[in-house]
Amino acid sequence: MAGNRQRIRAFCDRAYDRSHKRLGRAKSILQEHGNIDWLTEHGNFVVLNNGIEFAATYFVMLLALLYLGSGKAGADYWINRRFHLGL
Repeated sequence: MAGNRQRIRAFCDRAYDRSHKRLGRAKSILQEHGNIDWLTEHGNFVVLNNGIEFAATYFVMLLALLYLGSGKAGADYWINRRFHLGL
C-alpha cells in the first residue's frame, strides 16, 4: 500500500513539475511576444489536462442530479413510480 502511494506521489510530482515548467515557458513567451497586460487582465493562465477535470466534474454532478433527483426529471422519481419502493 505504501509503495503505491509513493508511486502516485512521484507521478504527481513529475506532472506538477512538467506543468509548472510549461506554464513558466508560456508566460515568458507571452511577455516577450504578446500584450501580457491585455491577456492577463481578467486572471492568470492555467495549464489544464485537456479539460478532463471539467468533464469528470460535470459527469459526477450529472450522476448526482439524476440519482438525488430534480423532481419528476430525476431517476429516483421514475424508479419509485415503477417499482413502488416508497423512496
